[in-house]
Amino acid sequence: MLAQRHPELDIVYSVHLNPRVQEPVKRVLGKLPNVRLVAPQSYEPFVALMCGATFILTEIRLSVRKDSMAESGSSERTKRRSYPRPSG
Repeated sequence: MLAQRHPELDIVYSVHLNPRVQEPVKRVLGKLPNVRLVAPQSYEPFVALMCGATFILTEIRLSVRKDSMAESGSSERTKRRSYPRPSG
């Protein structure tokens, strides 16, 4: 686990409000000293967290309709988007 392998990292994890998500996250990560579990943030506080981050890990799910994949010749695997890297 990243937090255990790198105790020098301060990790902020925005936890979904759904109890089915909160329970396992709190059980697995809640006692780690370098992990801070926070409630979902509104836009400006979340941007402030991102601006102070060294790096950001995220999960992006992209829904693609099967009929549009067939038309474009795409496979049924989830497509990945490429985003430009921030300058700086």
